[in-house]
Amino acid sequence: MQWRLATSSLRVPANDAVSQFKTTNKLVQVLARAEAEAKGADEALILNTRGEVAEAASSNVFWVHRNVLCTTPLATGALAGVTRAFIMEYLQSQHFPFAEKHIRRTSLLRADGVFLTMSSLGVVEVTHLDGIKLKRSALTKRLHQAFWRTVRAGC
Repeated sequence: MQWRLATSSLRVPANDAVSQFKTTNKLVQVLARAEAEAKGADEALILNTRGEVAEAASSNVFWVHRNVLCTTPLATGALAGVTRAFIMEYLQSQHFPFAEKHIRRTSLLRADGVFLTMSSLGVVEVTHLDGIKLKRSALTKRLHQAFWRTVRAGC
């Protein structure tokens, strides 16, 4: 599965203690997703009030940079997703380099691969951001397969 992202005009607060909890108040994410769909994208990239990548409307954001897999720290405003945690644990078990980093949208455009994680679909490759084609990484397919292999095995 491959998705196109569109950067939302809406922002989430950086360092907001409430953002780490999954609540029914996800109006920013709902509106961001609608905005992305209106632009012909599958998902919205949400930045925080400092202009850093926080998350996508219904998923966590990962990227590959110089053979290190990265994701945003929770302090950016991201929700700690179940599949995000799985990917982090899997990478640790495989001794694969991993880091939580702050990143801006422009740096994400230069990544060696970008993908999203969500419980419903697992690992979803991002092919475009705001209409700009992104590089692809073989790691995305490998992680997608590892996720579904684990799900099928009953965790």
